[in-house]
Amino acid sequence: MGGLLDKANLADNDDDEQATDAEGEAKVEPEATGGLLAKSGTEISNDPSSGVSIRVDDDDDTPAWLKYGSVVGVFLLIGFIAYQLMLGFNMGGYSITLTEIEIDENDNALRFQIAVGTPMFGSVAGTDVNLSISYGEDEVWSGVTTIDRSLNWIEVPFADFYQGNSRDSTGFNDHTYYTITATQGSSSDELRITPPQQMDRTLSAADSEYIEMKENGECDGDTDTTMDLCHIGLWFRVGVGIDDPINDGLLWHIDSDYTIDAVVKYNGNPVLTFPPITVDGAKSSWSSSAEVNEGGTMVENAWMGMGGTKSVPDVAEGTYVERDNFFDDDGCYSMTVTVTHNSIFGGSYSVDTEGIHLYWVYNENRGDNGPYEPSVACEDV
Repeated sequence: MGGLLDKANLADNDDDEQATDAEGEAKVEPEATGGLLAKSGTEISNDPSSGVSIRVDDDDDTPAWLKYGSVVGVFLLIGFIAYQLMLGFNMGGYSITLTEIEIDENDNALRFQIAVGTPMFGSVAGTDVNLSISYGEDEVWSGVTTIDRSLNWIEVPFADFYQGNSRDSTGFNDHTYYTITATQGSSSDELRITPPQQMDRTLSAADSEYIEMKENGECDGDTDTTMDLCHIGLWFRVGVGIDDPINDGLLWHIDSDYTIDAVVKYNGNPVLTFPPITVDGAKSSWSSSAEVNEGGTMVENAWMGMGGTKSVPDVAEGTYVERDNFFDDDGCYSMTVTVTHNSIFGGSYSVDTEGIHLYWVYNENRGDNGPYEPSVACEDV
């Protein structure tokens, strides 16, 4: 048994052993393990309430700027990699992607964009890209180009590949698609052009419309015989496109390049010839004549207004033909419409459109008890 004296002696012996250790071999502290943060003597706080903090080991002789710099470098590297991926770089080899298409109506060309992805720290290879366009299952055009940037626009004239409309004119969905293929080395991509109607360029149908222009008041200064109602002209409209296979009497709209020659006939005899109408995409234009002022309008849903010398009320760019420039007498007025394509998209065709039977002379002279006769389709007379 030992008392206080023994315990004191034991304490002295422990001090001697510790001193011996200090004089002999130095005691080795466990070395910090982990990644770059551990080796740099820094620590990221795990306390979410305090935000991100950095602690530097005061016993480490490494300069503080180097310790902080190593942490910042890690974050910069991560950000750089993310930025490279956003630019189209990838962790593998080169890649090629067809991203979008557009139609150049001015040059009658198909334009499509190719995006090139490059390896990390790499640049665009500048090697040849093999291109092709197919119509259905048939390849109709091929070419080779060299690209030297990440985003590239390629233009191919319609004259080099156009074979016909893409949309199924029977009303079903058996469309004949145009498909673009691009290949560079081992990387390839394919783009089907949809919706199919944007590749339609060939028209096959035509129709006409006649809108009467009237006004109340004196006609030729004689109110007794005209019933205070004057028929002052017609606004002629023409529709061109493809017959709608589902909705009878309607037309499918098509953007294309073509001219329209239209002749108005009275009971089969020509009474008015319009100046040729030129259509580029969806914009029409025409020159002037004795009966028509120079002008133009947009083709909307396959229909467009034709020229005249007087403005149609409340219709922008609408002009009508004055009565004296075409009207002979009551009867059937119809139009023969001839459409001539730009040679790229087709040939010519003519349509004798349905006419309108006018009763202008009768209505203006029917007397007090006579019924008003509205205009009707010629075939209904």
